[in-house]
Amino acid sequence: MSESTDPIIHEALGAQQRIRSEIAENGVYPGLDFNAFDRRLLVSADSLAFCLDTDRSTIRRWAKQGVMPAPLKVGGRVLWDAERVREWIGEGCPGCDPA
Repeated sequence: MSESTDPIIHEALGAQQRIRSEIAENGVYPGLDFNAFDRRLLVSADSLAFCLDTDRSTIRRWAKQGVMPAPLKVGGRVLWDAERVREWIGEGCPGCDPA
C-alpha cells in the first residue's frame, strides 16, 4: 500500500490541511484556548510562564523577590491566585523594570 492510498496517512494529511486552514483564517491553532487561563482560580508556575512568555524559574524568582504576588501551597503544589496575578498585570506589573 502506498502512502497516498494508506487511509491513516490520508486522514492525517486531511487533518493537517484543516489545521492549516484554521490557522490561516483565524490566526490561532484550533482547540488551543489561550483564554482558559482567565477561567482558572489557581495557576501553576508553568502556566504563568507560558502566559508571561518566560520560564518557570523566573516566575519563582519574581515571587521570592516580591516582584509578583506570592504563591499558595495547596496539597503540596505551589499555585498562584489567578485573580491576584491578573490584578498585578493590570497595575502594570509593579516591581518589574520598565522595558
